[in-house]
Amino acid sequence: MENNIYNIKAHIDKFIYVKPHDAHEKERVDQIMGMIPADVNTVLDIGTGAGHIYRRLKERCGLRPFGMDISLELVGRLQENTISVADIKNIPFKDRSFDLVLTADVIEHISPDDFNKSISEIIRVSKKYILINSPYKDAVDWPVARCGKCGREFNIYGHMRSVDKELINRSFPSECFDVLSMATAGRLRDMRPLSLVKMARRFGKVYSSDATICPYCFNSSIICPDRTAAERCFGNAICALFLIMDRVVPSALKNKSEICVLLKKK
Repeated sequence: MENNIYNIKAHIDKFIYVKPHDAHEKERVDQIMGMIPADVNTVLDIGTGAGHIYRRLKERCGLRPFGMDISLELVGRLQENTISVADIKNIPFKDRSFDLVLTADVIEHISPDDFNKSISEIIRVSKKYILINSPYKDAVDWPVARCGKCGREFNIYGHMRSVDKELINRSFPSECFDVLSMATAGRLRDMRPLSLVKMARRFGKVYSSDATICPYCFNSSIICPDRTAAERCFGNAICALFLIMDRVVPSALKNKSEICVLLKKK
């Protein structure tokens, strides 16, 4: 497979293998499992990751799960002969191979150049159902780091896009798919208005200092840009405003962090 951050052990250990198994994560996985139709026998789990969902699929009587992930490191750790190393834009299975194709926390990571091809591959190998799970209305521009080597900016979690109902509907149009169910799950998402995020970045030079890896040049030395006193003051004020919003904005106005959508081919 081509070089990517998902083959780098440091990235895997920090952002994939340490995902907390708290009540919100359990809610997300339970939501996914609860949406699988009763007539499903074979499932392809695209982006198996650390295997949390794959193991639940194996435990369910009557299901025959298969998995794939772009990461040789992750697939090697799972040691399952039904999980293979593969790229979503070139899925190594025949047309209509699986009753259900599942992508959990995957489509937000696909590059813009590969997105349409990847969606077409998901559709191609599905016989009947597609189940999409993704962060819901994620603030892709927050948190962002700037690479100290190549100078490019990137979401520290590797997210390339914000996923909402409109994106799902465009990717899987109603002429070809029925939406059988759509639900949100997980923790409530803190509000990060894009206008304030852009102001924080432009006038306050607010960048994440979290240890991460540049997905473009694989540099691991992420250094925050030098800031003037005025830029630090402005950036700190915006960050303080975010904290105030987290406390005062009613829960009813906040979105849950994950969306799950079950689609059926017409």
